[in-house]
Amino acid sequence: MKPSEYRLLLKGNPVARGELVAGHCLALSPGEEGLEIPGIPTTDPAFGLPAVWIPESRQQEATRAGYTVVDLSTVVATHLTELFKKHADELITRQTVLQLLENLGDSQQKLVDELTPGLLSPGIIQKVIQNLVRERVCIRDLQTICETLADHAVMTKDSEILTEYVRQALARTITKPYDRKMALFTF
Repeated sequence: MKPSEYRLLLKGNPVARGELVAGHCLALSPGEEGLEIPGIPTTDPAFGLPAVWIPESRQQEATRAGYTVVDLSTVVATHLTELFKKHADELITRQTVLQLLENLGDSQQKLVDELTPGLLSPGIIQKVIQNLVRERVCIRDLQTICETLADHAVMTKDSEILTEYVRQALARTITKPYDRKMALFTF
């Protein structure tokens, strides 16, 4: 690797790479034609958008031209954030699930005792939670997730089917981000 290059590994395997230019900022185009600033053409590592590396001294000029200007640490932080979102499901281990259940047990011990190990193994619960996280469904309402799993585990142990039942139970949570957008179209 070059001194200015970085590579991000997940479980020892490369999932992304990027390169930084010392003394420069990343300028993301506003998308309007005619507003070009000189720099080193590149691609934003987090979103894959066209960008240019510009000297730090030209940051205000680029901002006035409508560019979004990002410093080096923000480039890396944004790239990491997007990678965590993209690969979050791979970070959910059985141990993570057991810790989540232990935390839920502080307030809902009977629910946790009913669910596991009697109805479902931690592995099946892990697969359901991974499915939800992969779809970027918030798993904060673990109580509803576990209640739904306990209700339906007597009928099936299939993680895909159980995930669908949980999606239905979390319908309001899943659709909430779209409510405000839909409100714009309400007459």
